Amino acid sequence: MFTRQVALRRRARPLRMAACFARGFLRAYGNCDYDPETNGERRVLQVLGRFAPRCIFDVGANVGQWTQLAHGASPDAEIHCFEIVPDTARILERNVAGLPGITVNAVGLSDRSGTVDVRFYPDAPKLSGIDPLGQGLPSETRQASVTTGDAYCSERGIDSVDLVKVDVEGAEGKVLEGFSRMLGEGRIASVQFEYGLVNIRTHLLLADFHELFESAGFSVGKVFPNGVEFRSYEIGRDEDFAGPNYLAVRRDRQELIDALRGDG
Repeated sequence: MFTRQVALRRRARPLRMAACFARGFLRAYGNCDYDPETNGERRVLQVLGRFAPRCIFDVGANVGQWTQLAHGASPDAEIHCFEIVPDTARILERNVAGLPGITVNAVGLSDRSGTVDVRFYPDAPKLSGIDPLGQGLPSETRQASVTTGDAYCSERGIDSVDLVKVDVEGAEGKVLEGFSRMLGEGRIASVQFEYGLVNIRTHLLLADFHELFESAGFSVGKVFPNGVEFRSYEIGRDEDFAGPNYLAVRRDRQELIDALRGDG
């Protein structure tokens, strides 16, 4: 009865205002915050730093904000950055110049090696990537190089990675497919990935991330400012496209999982 009465009066101004407030509240409750300083990403890096990581990948490094946070939390770790947009990669190189242990790669990671067309949005460079997602914005097509995470690790002699952070505007599935050998062999300890409205267009659901990682021996949780909420997937609760960040950690790293869980 309550549902019917609300639906019948949905155009009334008080109910429209209540609905607007409710949507905003749920976004805040779900931590729809893309600033790594405040949304829990910094905390994840600080917790990981206590475990002395040796190797970190920043895939979709943009201009280096997350990389700088990672270096501050783990100054002795090697950090490999990947930025597919050449213009942005040049800014990234300038921003991290002088920080030891950081390697900047002006290439993207994907499910294959070669060249791809990249859509570049001058007014919103963070939206740039392989998939054209910045609808309505002026854009330019650039050609860029890509490789796979597996190939890069083989070429560089990297046998394990403590954390792979993936923020590639909808191409997360391709990046993870390119790490299939490293993931399958248990050589990656944790993966941070983005999930949100863009996944409606890419058809990669949170359910797919859970299936991929759980079958490979990982626990998956959402990142909050005060902890990572590890839990099993429930479609009615979790498939909300609210974003932004999730963390997958190998189940055999229980001490790390417990530390990351915090009081979230």
